[in-house]
Amino acid sequence: MLVAAFTAAAAAAVLLAALGGLALAFLATDQRARAAIAGLDDHPWWLVYRGPAGPDAGAWAVGAAAAGSLIAAAALFAARALAGRSPTLPASAAGLFLLAIAFESLRGVMAYLVVTDRSIAAALFLQRAVWWARFTGLLALLAVALHALELPGRKPAVLVAVVLTASLAMAASVPVDRTTFLAQLVFRLGDERGVWFVNLVIGAVIPLSVAAAAVLRREARLAPLAAATVLLLAARELLFFGVRPVRLACGLACLAAGSALLLEAVLRGYVAARAASSRPASSAR
Repeated sequence: MLVAAFTAAAAAAVLLAALGGLALAFLATDQRARAAIAGLDDHPWWLVYRGPAGPDAGAWAVGAAAAGSLIAAAALFAARALAGRSPTLPASAAGLFLLAIAFESLRGVMAYLVVTDRSIAAALFLQRAVWWARFTGLLALLAVALHALELPGRKPAVLVAVVLTASLAMAASVPVDRTTFLAQLVFRLGDERGVWFVNLVIGAVIPLSVAAAAVLRREARLAPLAAATVLLLAARELLFFGVRPVRLACGLACLAAGSALLLEAVLRGYVAARAASSRPASSAR
């Protein structure tokens, strides 16, 4: 079952990457689109806004999103090895995080709809989908971290459903300024400070949970998992806000390294640590 789910997720990530590639071709070659993108304000970080980012900003952002989708697809395909060899909860949550990254390619479709004066309603719908994926990825990574603190994993399907429902409610409740489209190819948020605070708190809890588990359980093998969460959180921020090649390249490198470390941690040290801690004392003698 898990193998089929990972295969389907990998195929979906490839499809999203293809959409991003088509959007990249349009933004890189259409002069009208380049002129429209050139006048969009840059939003390099939370609560920070600057002047126009330039005509190439959109193409760089979409290209990096498509590349990130392909990295996610490769990681999802490799994650099939987790089936039957690791607990279902962290494996499912890791796959959900990777699939959520692939949804960033939808920003290219949003840009196409906006710069060609197509349906703003459709672009706003895709904005909600992107933020749903962002919240889903954050909560999925939190589930992976909490599993290190002995979070019960008997009903992973229920937890996945809860994560999807909670992230959908979060994405639907975030107000959006439909009059301001940014160089990051998303609409400006109406309550950015609130969204930033939620991301800050959950983002801090994730590596701290793994660090706490390593200390409480005296398991040094949890260190790769902590490193993976830090790299993946950094990749999210760099890819979400980046419109320059160096910054985006750093984001893609963090995503690739973090994904490899995450799968390795779930498959080896992370799982071995939990298996050892749950082994009966009589069998360990």
